[in-house]
Amino acid sequence: MSTPIQHVKIQIPFSQPGSVIKSQRAFLVLMVILQLFLGSSCKKDVVESISEGELQCVVSDLQFGEGPAFYNGSLYFSDIKANTIYRWNESSGKTIFRENSGGANGLYSSSEGNLVVCEGGNKRIVSIDPSQKVTLITDSFGGKPYNEPNDLWISPSGNIYFTDPVFTGTQTQDGLNVYCVLAATGSVKKVVNDLVKPNGIIGNSAGTLLYVADYGASKIYKYSISSDGSLGNKQLFASVQADGLTIDNDGNLYAASTEVLKFNTNGVLLKRFQVPGTITNLCYMKASTEKLFITTHTGLYIEKLGLTF
Repeated sequence: MSTPIQHVKIQIPFSQPGSVIKSQRAFLVLMVILQLFLGSSCKKDVVESISEGELQCVVSDLQFGEGPAFYNGSLYFSDIKANTIYRWNESSGKTIFRENSGGANGLYSSSEGNLVVCEGGNKRIVSIDPSQKVTLITDSFGGKPYNEPNDLWISPSGNIYFTDPVFTGTQTQDGLNVYCVLAATGSVKKVVNDLVKPNGIIGNSAGTLLYVADYGASKIYKYSISSDGSLGNKQLFASVQADGLTIDNDGNLYAASTEVLKFNTNGVLLKRFQVPGTITNLCYMKASTEKLFITTHTGLYIEKLGLTF
């Protein structure tokens, strides 16, 4: 039931100069507040400039943003519910890269110049070249389809590590595991099988350490990577519930939790900052400046990093 609109007539007693001044001041204060509110909203798809420590929203119309990855000079990210992979850059804003994406979630750029994609809806990992030719990498293990490939990382040697939980799909594997596709042979090995619900995953630039977020247990674990691709020396890195993970050039780990959390290599929390909405994933990129690209359910944000962060 709607409420009838009441029209209120406001009279300003011009015979009282003090009242006019007060009304003008109140109007100016109202306009300043309104400008601040509108200025903080996410309306632009193109960034002109971002100062250090400034969080800026550049896309605001997503249904379930995920999987940011820097590829071919642009930032690519997925919208799971829209079943679409988007491309974003400063000059063009948001454009469509691929529709009917197979429920694409995590993305990662390969050394061959392709975009590697976790197609959670299609239960597979694929590679997409710049012309959008799709090549299957793997869609099963032990004769059974994967559950719902979620996130991935590609090591310097070309091995593809990916998590395979269940969030919205059906479980078709014996467990919720982490797998590795070996670059040398294309064969797949199960490398982690004791997590509650593996989610975000990232490795260091040397290819010697792998971090996995166990979303179901609210833990992040750190592993040593062996030359054959297997993992060992499992250690608890941080006791937080995290979705996506990324890592900077100094080895600091960033986790998409209720806030963005920054840890040093020993798991000590260094910094934290809030992002509007539900944070899903993030991607570190260093060109002329260091930036974090952050996805939420509804938006894409950029945080410019600096010495103070």
